[in-house]
Amino acid sequence: MEIPLRIKKAALLLSLTILLLAFALKAASRTISATGDAQGQHAGTAATRGPAAITCTGASQSVSAADIPKASCYIVAPGISTLVNVGQQVGSTGAGTVALTCNGQGILRCTAKIDD
Repeated sequence: MEIPLRIKKAALLLSLTILLLAFALKAASRTISATGDAQGQHAGTAATRGPAAITCTGASQSVSAADIPKASCYIVAPGISTLVNVGQQVGSTGAGTVALTCNGQGILRCTAKIDD
């Protein structure tokens, strides 16, 4: 028995709609950067639509010595305000602004990845 053309068209339309919704609801991933210098901290910020996983992906400083701690990220977001070492991840509790600053000595650069 042959499936009627209008049922085939409806099934195709439904499949395309589901596929488009899946792409629209897919988590967004982006990177923010921050710097620090003699003039002060220059924060990186991004808005999130809901809870987000935030990973410190890199941090560097111009001063290095055995007794100086490594550079790190400082992340402020809904529900969190904490120092995050490179490679570590924290989670925000809801929608809002993620702010990144660098922790260390000298000229600073840091980056963080946001998955929301």
